[in-house]
Amino acid sequence: MSDKAVVAAQNRRILFSFVFTAALAVGSLVLLNRTLLNGVILQDLHYLYLGGAFMINLFAIYYYIVHPNAGFASIQVSYYFAFGALFPALVYTSIGLYPWPIAYQVVSQELLRKTSFMCLVFSLFLHAGIFYGMRGKYLPPARRTAGLSAKMALPVLLAGYFFTLLLYAWIGLDIITTPRIQIEHTLSDAGGPRFAIFKRVSLLLFALSLVAGFIARNDPHPKNRRIFLWLFLVMAATLFVFVNPVNSARWRLIGFVASFILLFAPLNSTAAKFWTFWAMFAGSILLYPLLSVFSRTSRQWDRISSGAWQEFFAAGDFDGYQSMMHGVYWAQEFGLYLGSGLVNSALSFIPRQVWPDKPVHSGQIVSEWLGSANTNLSMPLFGEAYLNFHLFGALLIFVAGFAVARIDKLLRSEPSATLSYFAALVVGGSMLFITRGALQAVTEFVWQIMILIALTVWICRKKRTRAV
Repeated sequence: MSDKAVVAAQNRRILFSFVFTAALAVGSLVLLNRTLLNGVILQDLHYLYLGGAFMINLFAIYYYIVHPNAGFASIQVSYYFAFGALFPALVYTSIGLYPWPIAYQVVSQELLRKTSFMCLVFSLFLHAGIFYGMRGKYLPPARRTAGLSAKMALPVLLAGYFFTLLLYAWIGLDIITTPRIQIEHTLSDAGGPRFAIFKRVSLLLFALSLVAGFIARNDPHPKNRRIFLWLFLVMAATLFVFVNPVNSARWRLIGFVASFILLFAPLNSTAAKFWTFWAMFAGSILLYPLLSVFSRTSRQWDRISSGAWQEFFAAGDFDGYQSMMHGVYWAQEFGLYLGSGLVNSALSFIPRQVWPDKPVHSGQIVSEWLGSANTNLSMPLFGEAYLNFHLFGALLIFVAGFAVARIDKLLRSEPSATLSYFAALVVGGSMLFITRGALQAVTEFVWQIMILIALTVWICRKKRTRAV
């Protein structure tokens, strides 16, 4: 059988698997409802829609773990919607508990139905896009690109590393042990430019570490690989000293760690994806609440007790469904963005000093309108798509799913010194929090890293020589 015939047969199996996964998810929900819950779920469409969306994402996780064309990015997207947004909302609403103080201003059964129906429709389109992007495509072998020159990269990376140390010294070494909430108050606009610089120095050090790790993994000379491996370890250790659970956002730390893991271990095998899923699950329950405690108080060890986890789950920190519900309500009351939210996200790399009237992200707009004390709320991709195009945003979600599958494909390919490969590392590592949103806030983070990586790669790339 030819290569094209093999690929065509594989694509037919993927299409069948998508239909089977959707049918299995809905069928499992109906069976569970009939055998265990005595028809309680199907008595209200909200639970049918929400439960169906959860089951679709749950079965998708299993399929992406066992399928060789799926990877870590696809699992992260499915994991967030299944366990970060939909399952907590299913539990909270089924017991009549809404642990979201500002939700009481707008919550109604009709709003819950609309939000859950949106989650069901968008989940179908999300995984249709991922399955479509997973299809094999017969292509001739790709032309290898020029790598990075170790001779050029070493002085550039060392100079960049010592420059970041000087910047941290100027900001103040007490930043290491200052809780993030206090940093935002003491180093804000009233404190001059130190807060803005502190947020961006870590991005520079992360970009330099990623380039050093790339050379350590891919340089053809063993001696160079050893040198750059030590340089990567020193840079990464320094990064996590200055950017730690006390003074930085949890999603930023986890994104850094995940990108480094993908650089050295792309997580393509079924076993690697299986254990990564369980690590994510355990981290959500055990580690994530602990990181939350660290960043909110200067007396961390007094708060590390069973009360920390009880406070975390009882306070509704899984606010993904809440934010999507508020997005649906906002669109219903004030109209749609009609694409302006996407334009703002695409231009988020422009500094506010250059663009003083730069709009804030969707989560902040909605939370400020609701009068929430915390304006840094999430706005998952489903909510972003709905705010821009109502249910027609499903087409945008399909494109997003296709892009996620392509990121997995890039991470399965041979590493290359291209911006697309580095973008796959950065975006793939942060996919859990790109899915969580708000999109504009996360794209600003990604844009800044990619600009720094592009500059470093351009300086360090090997020069091509013409054959004589």
